[in-house]
Amino acid sequence: LGITTPRQTNQIKTKHFNIWVSAKSAFYNMDHWRKAEDKSLKLEDFYGEDVYLGIDLATKLDLNCVAPIFMREIGGKKHYFSVSPLFFAPEDTIYSTDSDKLRTAERYQSFVNQKALIPSDGAEVDYRLIEESILKLREHFSIVSSPIDPSGAVALSHRLQDEGLEPISITQNYTNMSDPMK
Repeated sequence: LGITTPRQTNQIKTKHFNIWVSAKSAFYNMDHWRKAEDKSLKLEDFYGEDVYLGIDLATKLDLNCVAPIFMREIGGKKHYFSVSPLFFAPEDTIYSTDSDKLRTAERYQSFVNQKALIPSDGAEVDYRLIEESILKLREHFSIVSSPIDPSGAVALSHRLQDEGLEPISITQNYTNMSDPMK
């Protein structure tokens, strides 16, 4: 049961095998997730294709993300690809010396060094930086829509609408997220 049901895996590991895990319960089976990874894929492989941009915003501590999602039909089945997601965080968080935020800061600095995290000047993420990144994506892809969590995203949603990028508000709550995650 635990091998095929991610939510049970950690419980079985801890309760039956005395194996330490870092989360109380997992939402995904990370072994299956890693097996599906294709590190050879590059954003350039999808130039000219339709893209959906999943946008999740934060201000100070949490990461902001613009995730390009592509769909290709292979062997009569739809396959979805998230390639080269863009992550943003404020420099004050990335380089924080506050003892409560030091562990997060060290991780974020590592991500910056790997070119996996884009720093934004100051204490909060400048959404104009995110907007610029989205507009650069538009140079190579046909953006179908931009689903966005409306929390704190009103101004960016208006700006995306002005650019013809069709932001779609999707509140991240139980009602909207439960069925799609089953």
